[in-house]
Amino acid sequence: MAGYAFGECAFCNCEAGQRAWSHWQRKENEAQQRRLEKAFTGAGIPQHFQGLTLESLIATAGNDEGKQEAIAAVAEFIASGLATDPATGKRKPGIIISGLFGCGKTGILTPALREAVAAGMSGLWIEANEFIAIIQSGYRRRDEYSNRPEEQEAVNAADQCLAAAQRAGIILLDDFGDVERTRPETDDRRRLFYELINYRHNECLPMLITTNCDGAQLAHQFGARTIERVMESCAWVEMGGRNLRA
Repeated sequence: MAGYAFGECAFCNCEAGQRAWSHWQRKENEAQQRRLEKAFTGAGIPQHFQGLTLESLIATAGNDEGKQEAIAAVAEFIASGLATDPATGKRKPGIIISGLFGCGKTGILTPALREAVAAGMSGLWIEANEFIAIIQSGYRRRDEYSNRPEEQEAVNAADQCLAAAQRAGIILLDDFGDVERTRPETDDRRRLFYELINYRHNECLPMLITTNCDGAQLAHQFGARTIERVMESCAWVEMGGRNLRA
């Protein structure tokens, strides 16, 4: 086996050969698991969600009628890279799931990101508020300490954060919008989310999004042109069913 990949080796059918095959198959599986764990960590998938698969999703929530449409959309996306929008019948390169807090939106979407990363696609898990806070912090430090060159590192990190989110092969944008918010978002937050979503929309890069808002609420918070691009890029699936955090 030295110097050769497991798949390039042939093992005889004798007892010793099959023992060797079993040993190296186990080693290959362990190595693959380490590679996946590293990839999932690099994508920012929280440890709590890393083990979620389509199969475990179906076993946990497949009988919940309020979640079946969302599970079907995720299964279709994993199989083909597209999901059918329930309202229009159009197939789109992303999914947005809306629903109440605790109904399992993030857990339902996670296998789609997980499978894409496992297949070798670059991916990022993005918590919406944390993402914006990192970028805004870097820009504030630039504005407040413009005469201190060392602050440029924070600005560069902010720019790199936005660029990485724009260009990743696939992203999961978690908790986009706030159903309890009655005012529009600030101009700066609107601009940053528009830059992210517009770039990915124009480049046909897939987005997986969770929200507890409806379309009108998101448009009020972030602006109609941003949400139009979300709607063009993503199949909108409303999800209900039992609270998975109860």
